[in-house]
Amino acid sequence: MLPIRIALLWHQHQPDYRLDGAFVLPWVGLHAAKDYANLPLLFERFPSVRHTMNVVPSLMEQIDDAAKGMLDPVRALFRRESATYSNEDRSALADWLSTAQYTTMVQPLPRFAALWPRLENSHTLTDQECTDLKACFLLAWIGPQHRDLESVARLLLKGALFSHEDVETLLDVHTLLATEVTPVLRRLQDATILELSTTPYHHPILPLLISTDTGKQSDPRCTVPQPPMHRAADARLQVQMALDSHSERFGSSPAGVWPAEGAISDETLALFATHNIQWAATDAEVLRRTLGEAFQPTMAFFPWEVDTGNGRVNLLFRDRELSDAIGFSYASWEPMAAARDFISRIEERRRQIAAVHGWDSLRHAVVPVILDGENCWEFYTNNGQDFLEALLYQLSNSESVVTIHCSEAAKSDHCVAGQALTAIHPGSWIDATFDVWIGTPAKNAAWAALRDVGDILDTYSGLGKVEAFAEYLAAQASDAFWWYHDRHQAPHKSVFDELFRKRLQRVLKLIGQPPLPYLATSFHSAPHMSNDRTYPILFSGGATHAADVVTTDVCITTQDAWQRLVVSFRRWPAEGESVTLTITDRHGQERSCLVTADGGVLWQSPLHDEGCALQELAVAIYVRAASKWKITVVEDVGPTRTAELNVVASEA
Repeated sequence: MLPIRIALLWHQHQPDYRLDGAFVLPWVGLHAAKDYANLPLLFERFPSVRHTMNVVPSLMEQIDDAAKGMLDPVRALFRRESATYSNEDRSALADWLSTAQYTTMVQPLPRFAALWPRLENSHTLTDQECTDLKACFLLAWIGPQHRDLESVARLLLKGALFSHEDVETLLDVHTLLATEVTPVLRRLQDATILELSTTPYHHPILPLLISTDTGKQSDPRCTVPQPPMHRAADARLQVQMALDSHSERFGSSPAGVWPAEGAISDETLALFATHNIQWAATDAEVLRRTLGEAFQPTMAFFPWEVDTGNGRVNLLFRDRELSDAIGFSYASWEPMAAARDFISRIEERRRQIAAVHGWDSLRHAVVPVILDGENCWEFYTNNGQDFLEALLYQLSNSESVVTIHCSEAAKSDHCVAGQALTAIHPGSWIDATFDVWIGTPAKNAAWAALRDVGDILDTYSGLGKVEAFAEYLAAQASDAFWWYHDRHQAPHKSVFDELFRKRLQRVLKLIGQPPLPYLATSFHSAPHMSNDRTYPILFSGGATHAADVVTTDVCITTQDAWQRLVVSFRRWPAEGESVTLTITDRHGQERSCLVTADGGVLWQSPLHDEGCALQELAVAIYVRAASKWKITVVEDVGPTRTAELNVVASEA
């Protein structure tokens, strides 16, 4: 009897929370203590079960900083003795404590559960209650594999009346556990229990980073920023940095990648092939959208070769139902019942594959189960250990199911379901589109900001560029765009918007450029923007039809108290040529922008916080909002010609 092969891939990722030498949110350090080493140590107890663990380089870098004791808001607050707390500190303490899942993290600790109702009136918490709550919170964020550490076991037994020294001890344990993550992963890699894969360095949505127009290619209904952003060189760098970091940390280059959010496109796969990446993974819906009417569900249970033109990359396609069962459903099940249900569903897929492709096809078929390896466990009893022990026991003893690494699953001799693909539908693991990360006013405003700052950075070559560019790469991470999605809610959702904008502001500061005014306003207000006012630039005497006309139109966007006037160019002025843009409000105040050869810009305004930025064949001018503007365009390109536009910028 041939077994069905499954490939388990656990993806571990957190956004880069670092700014100005500290973490702005505490989740890296907390997950390091509860999940990042805990899960591999559990796997080590069942060595016959193979796993692939995907680690994001920017996360590993943050774990290193957590291991060095970098402060975060929780650590900074907990390090202080409770007797020093103001009412504001007690309120902040209650806010952080309330992020713990009550059923799975609070109830198992009797003192935590007893004090839980007191969080509603945090100003009445006594010093001892604050100390007890801090200790309980830190204990709840320690994984089961480490609860037998002497210091942890002693404090679990103590249960209440903790001292500040006890809190300090637990903080030190959290720091210690962060130091274990890389050594544990290396040990399990060397033992072949784990295959380690990677993601482009800062977890960007590569297809959109290469071109934001890819959003519309994936879903024609999607509205994308105009002008688009094109950062293919940055995409290449994100991939190369990831491979270099992974090799340095783990001793070898990864064979495959889980692209951020399973997001792929033809250009992305060609980039992977250029870097000798052998396999990547995405969702089965991407294959369905690629094959159209020729698609059969069982086709997703085989790897597929994609001929990118730069070489071949083999793709694995995530089984959404099974992956989501672990990620979202089994937490409420009895652990053994959930494990048996998982095995039952796998065996049903085995029968389906055999019925369509024949029993011998099981030599090549694989069921990829790909999911978050960290965030789901706090919704499980005992951090998921009871379920995982039951599942790993079932997998260890099953004759009908065998686990393999993704590299084995994706080998070319297993690609038997069809001919090599020459193109792939661009999409992600969510509905095979990019709609979660692009297409609404808030998301598009964020992409436009990333584009504008990148355009400014590209024109700069002086001191500070290296540090600024590193900050800019970090800003390309997927997470800010995820949290601009209306359906996604979290207690600290606004922090992601603030962190994203601060990163871009820091990029400009590092290279001595003036701030872009709209970066001071949350992009969550972007639904108030209007992008439908575009005015052609018309010169007198029929000059509009002349081949050497340089400018084409002005597009005006309004956001709250600010406006962006984007003047589009057919080409930049050549040597000895120039274009002067003069913008006059109804009070007669003038702003001027002189554009010279190759996009050189000289800006003047009576207001210090107004400014301009180069885009791709466009100049974006940021001014305080006005209802009407007079715009004068003078092109000095041999002949001198002038156009005047009287435009309505808003209804105000």
